[in-house]
Amino acid sequence: MKKAFLLSLALTGSALIQGCAAEQQIEQRKEQAGVVVSSDDFSVTAAVNQNGEFDETQTENHLTRRISGKLQVSKGQNLVHIRYASSNEQGTSQREITSTVLLQDDESVVIGGDDDKMIYLRVTGSSLSL
Repeated sequence: MKKAFLLSLALTGSALIQGCAAEQQIEQRKEQAGVVVSSDDFSVTAAVNQNGEFDETQTENHLTRRISGKLQVSKGQNLVHIRYASSNEQGTSQREITSTVLLQDDESVVIGGDDDKMIYLRVTGSSLSL
């Protein structure tokens, strides 16, 4: 009887620990920092790694867009060093923007324009320290 009770306690404790670990992983994934560059007709999102760096390339409608740079988080503010580049299918550069921007989480700022369309920068989920 005692052995069965101890075994039951051990299994319950193990299940609780596994459940807590899984919940913690879900929380971390949910709040992973990301950098979004968008306009009326496109959106490119890059995940930020532990060093604060990001790099993402997206090809759509014969146009390749790449965003790269570094995110620094301090006291609810985000300092983003960003490079945006677009090129056609022949590799000819269409537009390049390099900028450093200070903004809050989920705040969008204009970093430039392309063909009479504004290009916006936004940081998501950076409340976790990188």
